[in-house]
Amino acid sequence: MLTISGRKPFRMLQPAWECLNPPSSEPISVAEAKKHSRRDDVDEDDEWAILISSARNQVETDARRAICWQRWKLILDEWPDVIEGFMCPLISVEAVKYYDFTTPTAVLTTVDATTYTVSKTEPWRVNPAFTKYWLPPRPQHGAVEIIFTAGYLVPFTAATSGTLTFTDYTPTNGDAFRLSNSGGELPTGLSKNTTYYVINASGSTCKLSTSAGGAAVTISTTGVGLHFLGELPGALRLAMLKHMATNFADREGSSSAADCERSYMQSLRAVQYWGGI
Repeated sequence: MLTISGRKPFRMLQPAWECLNPPSSEPISVAEAKKHSRRDDVDEDDEWAILISSARNQVETDARRAICWQRWKLILDEWPDVIEGFMCPLISVEAVKYYDFTTPTAVLTTVDATTYTVSKTEPWRVNPAFTKYWLPPRPQHGAVEIIFTAGYLVPFTAATSGTLTFTDYTPTNGDAFRLSNSGGELPTGLSKNTTYYVINASGSTCKLSTSAGGAAVTISTTGVGLHFLGELPGALRLAMLKHMATNFADREGSSSAADCERSYMQSLRAVQYWGGI
């Protein structure tokens, strides 16, 4: 979703979206979903996995938020003055590119990152830095591209050596974050509601410390369930669980489906942006 201020005050530039890297993990495990719905049927695990994926997609669409790490390309036909992106939370803007107007053939050019600023507000914003401006793109469809990543959760696995391996994240020494789990327990030695700092970062692996540059935390088990860097807001988790309950009730032909749907819509109010979507 994109809104424009300044140059086009009476119309919105309609963006196109391309998912370059979808989530590599769902935010809620089958075990947690079944526990919430008071079901223990092992034979239905595949169906629960489908319900979880469907719920994440629907909540992300309705709330205009990215739950698990994902990489996207935002495509525009021309430059707006200010770009407001409604897929939050923003992790980073990887690149801003455009097809140069001055070249005889279409050449995709990467904008110098020092010439624009990124604000990780909700919605997030990208606009030219002070005294800078967007150079004119070629008059063609898809003349501007913005590559970005967004999401609350990044999956990881842990080894008893104390090393964490991330699927979608390159840790940097000094990074600080909290951890969460779905369907089990974090590796022994790691806790929820604790801020950890990255040490010994190497590629997609690192160790953690409870203080910046401190000693590595000792990990004695690999844990159970799904492990994540980051925490999913409770309202989003509840909305997903209620959406799964709605679909399950629909499948069963239950008269409670309508009540589940109303409950789901009420949960969304806590996570949608002001001003509509």
